[in-house]
Amino acid sequence: MELRFTPTEEDARDLSRINLIPGWYTFLSLLLLLLSFLVAVHLIQHGIAIAGWVWLVLTVVLAGAMYEVPRFQAHRAFRHSPSVQGEFVYTVNEHGVTATFPTGTSHLQWNAFVNYRETARFFLVFTSPYRYWWIPKRAISPEVASELHRILKTHVTSES
Repeated sequence: MELRFTPTEEDARDLSRINLIPGWYTFLSLLLLLLSFLVAVHLIQHGIAIAGWVWLVLTVVLAGAMYEVPRFQAHRAFRHSPSVQGEFVYTVNEHGVTATFPTGTSHLQWNAFVNYRETARFFLVFTSPYRYWWIPKRAISPEVASELHRILKTHVTSES
């Protein structure tokens, strides 16, 4: 099967919204933000209001940055990367996947992929826990998506 598509800014935006961070790190981040918020409240309640409000504002800014900075970096990387400025062609068969990018070609056998994940908009095929090849569902028909799902299920362990 041959899959062809040209990456778009919308793909970059949608990919940046996929959470690949393990739950433990998300929990720790939220815990630290909560503790920072509690410090701000404590400062305000104990007569150090200016420092407390500054601390509170910094906590809110940090929370916003933790959400927005990775997305900004993904968009910037997309716009400045020559490897996404053209057509991708994935050739999928029983032996593996051959990918042709604007800057080169790569062939990986199925044993090189550690898992796959299907989202509402993408198939993600992982070569490590945080590196993946992606295929937008917008570029393939439902029949091709079903066949790709079958092939991935046969050759790659699904993420639970």
